[in-house]
Amino acid sequence: MATKEQVQTEEVSRPVSFKHSIEVQNLYRFVSENGLRREAQLLLKQVHQILAPKKKRRGRAKKKVLQ
Repeated sequence: MATKEQVQTEEVSRPVSFKHSIEVQNLYRFVSENGLRREAQLLLKQVHQILAPKKKRRGRAKKKVLQ
């Protein structure tokens, strides 16, 4: 196990990147070693669906009726 000092110096020396964090790398390794790719994909799709903003759809422009 890494000590707090080692973890802090590692975080400071690298630019902030979510994909390169130790926790995410361990998650990727766990998913790969246990054959959970499909389950992880379904889970991440659900999370993305909840967190991502809904796209606005543009419909056809309505015709203006002259009176």
